Amino acid sequence: MIKNKIVVFDGGNDKMLDTPRIYFPNCFVDENRIWRKKTIIEYSKCLPVFNFLVEESEFLNQQLMWKLNNIRDFVHNCYRVEVSDLNEPIIFRSNGFLFDGWHRVTKAIIHDISSLPAVKFIVDPPPDYIIG
Repeated sequence: MIKNKIVVFDGGNDKMLDTPRIYFPNCFVDENRIWRKKTIIEYSKCLPVFNFLVEESEFLNQQLMWKLNNIRDFVHNCYRVEVSDLNEPIIFRSNGFLFDGWHRVTKAIIHDISSLPAVKFIVDPPPDYIIG
């Protein structure tokens, strides 16, 4: 349980600072629950892979989780799109929202790729952190 702290996840070198703001790179945040990307990927390895049709998905209208406050943030995400590996499955939560793979989906749309490998949790894995 983390209270009134800033948590900076920095490639395994986590730092906690006294402040009410929170920054979570390479993490998925849902309300007060936080999953590290590596945790999501590890839990997803046992899930069956299916063929996800990119353009036929309603999830394309979901709000992006990307932090885009300035041109540096935009360029950073453009780079992540460019280097993303389309052979890695995108990962859906049990509710159908994307846990991991926004940059791969974006790359697929840019390059007119109609499908991607994907997995979906029946039950989401436990979060790495709970903020309360």
